Amino acid sequence: MKMKILFFLFFMMLGFPSSGLAVTHFQLAEHYAPVIYQDTDDSGCRYDFITNVNFDGDWVGDNNWENAATYSLPASVYYNVSETSTHWFIAYTFFHPRDWTESCAWLLCHENDLEGILVVVRKDGSPYGSFVVMETKAHDNVYSYTNDPGVSKNHKSIEGKVLLVDGSHPGASIESKGHGVYSTLDDYAVEEIAEVNPANPYYDVDFAGTEGVVYRYEGTAEQPPSCSGRDIGYQLTPVIDTLWEFRLAPFGDGHLFDSPFVYNGARLGRALGDVAIGGNFDGADWTNDAASAPWSLADDDAHVYRGDWMIDSAYAVKDHLNFPGNFSLDYITNPYLDIYYDLVLENKIILSGTIKSYTAINSITAGPNFTIESGADVTFKAGNQIRLVNGFTARSGSSFHAYLE
Repeated sequence: MKMKILFFLFFMMLGFPSSGLAVTHFQLAEHYAPVIYQDTDDSGCRYDFITNVNFDGDWVGDNNWENAATYSLPASVYYNVSETSTHWFIAYTFFHPRDWTESCAWLLCHENDLEGILVVVRKDGSPYGSFVVMETKAHDNVYSYTNDPGVSKNHKSIEGKVLLVDGSHPGASIESKGHGVYSTLDDYAVEEIAEVNPANPYYDVDFAGTEGVVYRYEGTAEQPPSCSGRDIGYQLTPVIDTLWEFRLAPFGDGHLFDSPFVYNGARLGRALGDVAIGGNFDGADWTNDAASAPWSLADDDAHVYRGDWMIDSAYAVKDHLNFPGNFSLDYITNPYLDIYYDLVLENKIILSGTIKSYTAINSITAGPNFTIESGADVTFKAGNQIRLVNGFTARSGSSFHAYLE
């Protein structure tokens, strides 16, 4: 095994240094993972089940419509966390293989569908901070919700409040067929999706279509046994390590994405460079390429450009709403922009033939369950510390480099 290591320690860390991050971003995503109230239609309820994009195992976009009829649909939610000195921005996106009706036609239905929510958390000195805002994506609109009387309208109105199940898990209600997402306490959601009893939010749920599924984060990907289900577990899947890996060409038939675009943010401009990235999932049924990738979700706010809601979340929500106290727009972690302060790498396998570089402003912690396979080439660069904890493995024949800069 070839190694060039300037700072190399094997031990289990109990904390993290100076950024104030006492928990990992994955733990933050777990803490605020939404409870999902998914309305279903019994004429095709399996097409209302949330799942992972790769449910059929081939990372191809234009066969998901037909494969959804026969493959299992284990529940998965994609997540990403960005961070400034004052707030965390946790994005959760929900994938369905079909946007459908009973009588499909052009523009009424399309292959693949992705909507989501954005949770804003204020850093208050506690490990998980305090919930401030949830925004939801429903078709062409982004809606804002808060329980904080100090948050007020800017370019967007506040549509209502947020049900926090068990104190931290926001309730998100999803339509059947079209899969728009709303706060569970939104008047429209109560009337048209589900009415939830806050005293028993996992089971006492009256779905508008009489049938529906209540999903909660359990770390396991389960499929509902029928059109109705309660307490169905889902897993969290990082966007950056999965879908983002397919953002570059080739596009089109036989691939995951199509309709490439160059991100040109309202504040950041061409922060990702001039290279086109996949804008929509490749889809061939009814309406071609109609489902956005997470990083290209549009906003109905004219001041927020395509992609900003996920790539520049701090700017987007600050443009939508006024927040009390300090609100920094300067990222210390933003995976889309390749900005990390304390980077934690766990539960990853770097496959043979892969060349991968990780950079962090302060520290990199690798492990547990971080493996570099033979034939892979991995480089770590950090400003102050690199930690290789129990469960880090660089196999014989791999190339691993670690530098303090």
